[in-house]
Amino acid sequence: MGWAEEYFSSEDYLLLEGVPCQELIDRIADFICDVLEIGSGSRVLDVGCGMGRHGLALAKRGCQVTGIDASAAMVDRCRPLADDEPRFTVRQLDFHTMTFEAEFGAVVCLGNTLGFGRRADDAEGVRRMAASLVPGGRILIDLHNLAWYRQNMVGRTWWEEATAYVLSDIEYDPADQKLVTRDVVVPKDGTPAREYQTTLLEYQPSQIERLVKSVGLGEVRFYGDACASEDGPIFSRDGYDEQSHVMIVTAKKPS
Repeated sequence: MGWAEEYFSSEDYLLLEGVPCQELIDRIADFICDVLEIGSGSRVLDVGCGMGRHGLALAKRGCQVTGIDASAAMVDRCRPLADDEPRFTVRQLDFHTMTFEAEFGAVVCLGNTLGFGRRADDAEGVRRMAASLVPGGRILIDLHNLAWYRQNMVGRTWWEEATAYVLSDIEYDPADQKLVTRDVVVPKDGTPAREYQTTLLEYQPSQIERLVKSVGLGEVRFYGDACASEDGPIFSRDGYDEQSHVMIVTAKKPS
């Protein structure tokens, strides 16, 4: 078992990553429908679907959603949601090796799904995402905004949960342009501490733009959340700058 599957399978995954509230999920789903111009009847591929909350939200807006994830543990977490929504199906499938051809009007790749392997793996995965789009289809990829993360997240922090204390130490490796995170979970019940180390490749805007254009996509646009308010969308058409903690890129397959 590689480190990624070990991490996603762990009992501490939800504690370390947190669970977004339904209001936030709905705001993200509304944003996706808006910028990708999708809605009832649209066929959507949710790459790295995780626990399925965003895929389910899109399905409830009328989209026909296929969720895929390489992690068996994540698919197991996702499956109960898909079982209750006929417009949402889920499969254990690695996006680096998927073979869809011109089947979907939109592809969404949320939660920093890129970056867990090599850059060549990411390039192949994006190529396969583009191949899965019908002509005129659109892609949306959710990534860290590296400028914000380097300024605000690098260093050591700790916090308290109901069942444990958590220490998180994040380093930035400029040579490989990646974040290296070491998390230590100290249970309050006296059981031994558990430690996880994760790595994630990061991208500058120019790098991700070159990548999506290299697979034949165009009309590249960036979005962020620097202009979001408590009552507004989590992402904004004008919100991408160094103060945005996310970098959302969209692109279109030529018709």
